Amino acid sequence: MAKKIDYEDLIIDLYLFWRLERKGGRVTTAKLIYLLEDELFDKNMIGPRYKMFKHDMGPYNLNIGKHLTDLSRSGFLSYNVHYFEKRKKDVKTYYSNKKTEQFIENIDELIQ
Repeated sequence: MAKKIDYEDLIIDLYLFWRLERKGGRVTTAKLIYLLEDELFDKNMIGPRYKMFKHDMGPYNLNIGKHLTDLSRSGFLSYNVHYFEKRKKDVKTYYSNKKTEQFIENIDELIQ
């Protein structure tokens, strides 16, 4: 049986990057999603549904990294690679691009 794809979470991830004014890596994105989920919960609204676990750098879910990789491979997110001193390794920082913007505009038109 094929695993269900959570398209809603992918779309929310794209919205998040479309609204961000800075680039974000996997852990930064997880922290922002965690805060977004918390804020939406307080407002009795539905948001992303990542089950977070405690990571030494903050809340995290492995699917977030997979989703960012899939979205960048599909061209919906761009990324840069740079060396992260604290982790002693190269990391990717993701950001929105024209394809992100076009997709979000199409979704907004569909919703309205």
